[in-house]
Amino acid sequence: MRLVAVGLSHHRAGVGLRGRVALAEPEARCLIRNLALAGAREAVALSTCNRTELYLAGPDAANLATLGVRELSELVGVDARELGPVLYRLTDATAALHLNRVAAGLDSLVPVRRDSSARAPSSARSRAVSGPAARRPSPRATPRSRRSPRASLTERSGASRDAPHWSSEPAGRPSSQPST
Repeated sequence: MRLVAVGLSHHRAGVGLRGRVALAEPEARCLIRNLALAGAREAVALSTCNRTELYLAGPDAANLATLGVRELSELVGVDARELGPVLYRLTDATAALHLNRVAAGLDSLVPVRRDSSARAPSSARSRAVSGPAARRPSPRATPRSRRSPRASLTERSGASRDAPHWSSEPAGRPSSQPST
């Protein structure tokens, strides 16, 4: 199983393009279903004001990257040639490390607060089709004692209104939660 991350962020893309590519929850759900139907075994879409990223798992990294770019481009109506120069494509350990940095707030445009009240912006949205790759711990995971307070957002038992929306659903089957 290979892991691929495809996305754009404040590092490479201007605010205008990031705004055009940002995904609302219904768009993220549609994108995840399309990716699952097109062959991604697992998929996560993460969209905030500063980044839109897809994390895909499956047997062929090159096909997953191409699939991710094509589906994202078609859904948001931005030509793949326009996205090409600003997109990054990461695979396997590099993709996992990037995801850990994003989750910990280490790749944020906004400086990370180091106190326990630090929270992700309320605009963060994510949808996922979860499977074994998503549940497998990263071999390069940061030891618990060195984690940023923001890394614990996904470990909280109760959802905060300010925390990103993380959820999972089986491929092709809608979540039991109503859309907002």
